[in-house]
Amino acid sequence: MSDSKKKPLPAAPSDLRIAVTIGLAMLETLLFSGLFYGVVSLVPVLNDRGVYGHLCAPNVTAGANATARCSAARDQITLAFTITQVVTPFGNVASGFILDRWGFRVVKTIAAALFGLGSLCFTLVQPG
Repeated sequence: MSDSKKKPLPAAPSDLRIAVTIGLAMLETLLFSGLFYGVVSLVPVLNDRGVYGHLCAPNVTAGANATARCSAARDQITLAFTITQVVTPFGNVASGFILDRWGFRVVKTIAAALFGLGSLCFTLVQPG
């Protein structure tokens, strides 16, 4: 290939763009890491709402201390959290492949769609 047919290199991003990108990445990490590591704080709330309440004895769910006595529901919620923590690295590998193959915009679009789908599923959880 001759020198006259080479494409020019793209301009380097400005310092402002780099700073904004890093700032947004840090904000996104701060906001979304709570979804993965803050689930433990949701266990008492989910127990109070009766999620997996069908695993508890009928007299256990009626009392004020039902969340402390119904370990089956708590264990089920903890199992869901554990499965999430085990499966997450496989998603990281897949997102890395997609990032290398199709780019950042595709990865963010897929991530936003999956987040929306997960949020929708979370709102559809019924007590009991």
